[in-house]
Amino acid sequence: MKYLLFFFPFVLSAQPIRTSRWDSIMEPTHVMQPEDDLLFVKAKVNNKDAIFLLDTGSGTSVFDIRQLSDYGLQATKMFDAIVSGIGGNSSVSKVNNLSAIKIDTTMYAINLIAADLTLVKNNISRNAKLTIAGILGSDFFEYHKVVIDYRRNRIIFQDRMFTMF
Repeated sequence: MKYLLFFFPFVLSAQPIRTSRWDSIMEPTHVMQPEDDLLFVKAKVNNKDAIFLLDTGSGTSVFDIRQLSDYGLQATKMFDAIVSGIGGNSSVSKVNNLSAIKIDTTMYAINLIAADLTLVKNNISRNAKLTIAGILGSDFFEYHKVVIDYRRNRIIFQDRMFTMF
């Protein structure tokens, strides 16, 4: 059986964002926005700094397969699974030994696949002068009930009290 996962962003009509009740009870996480249209967040992966692209159009969170060993990660190849997106087609592996990343002071559960992100990384490095380790996709945002406030360059985690350890 073959699986096809898409990383293409899609356009939704913008809706005004009202200040939510979460703004008043938790400090939002600030994100980097070196370009007008991309948002990034700093995280810790196995106690090592990593930068993730926030991509609501990506159905799955992805880690760059070429950086797995740099972060002490291991992956198992998923046979007949291919991802397709703005970076082209790539075979997929399941990251085995990572269940959470740390953003600010909180651990967040995550499921990652590993794929070759070379083309995406090269474009981001050239334009935004950043090197990403991966992409946080809509699976991460849905699980953690995340509000992305583009106007203020921040993310509000509705489950901020969730801790892995």
